[in-house]
Amino acid sequence: MMKYLSALALPAALIAMPASAQSGTDRQEIKLCNNHNETVYAALALGVVNDEAKMRRVPGMPPFAYEYHGWFTLDPGECEVKRVFKYADAARNVLRSFHIYGETKGLFGGAIKKVWEGSDHRGCMKRAREKLWVSASVKVENGRIVANPCNRSDEFRAGMESLTDKNGIGQLYYNFGGR
Repeated sequence: MMKYLSALALPAALIAMPASAQSGTDRQEIKLCNNHNETVYAALALGVVNDEAKMRRVPGMPPFAYEYHGWFTLDPGECEVKRVFKYADAARNVLRSFHIYGETKGLFGGAIKKVWEGSDHRGCMKRAREKLWVSASVKVENGRIVANPCNRSDEFRAGMESLTDKNGIGQLYYNFGGR
């Protein structure tokens, strides 16, 4: 039986930790905007550094992994701000990397759709868009950590673009349908 890790080094709640529980220096705001004429479904990849204690406790745990979070639904003209823990490690020594992927529902059951992807990272996405989900680049199999092959029927692998552009107030920013 396979079990996916929803939080490799940090609690999953950190993706949407209330602003009151974070200091201004501990969070990164990511502003996602839809300038396209169709609803966009977006997913984020968040880099995670695993501490040495965790790597000793869990056989095969890599020093670095990714958490994937989606689908964030953006209607045409809508913007949404996500607040995420900006550090990749609990000691707050390493800044997290952020990647983005987006797609529209499309026509003919998704046969023709608009996709925003990149070549900076390959992430594991869930096919169903009805609810929020979390996935990871590694999984537990027979008590060991192994790479997630992303080969279940409800998953697909997609190219993701690094999020590096910041707006005037320091938010990482991505605009589906334009810059």
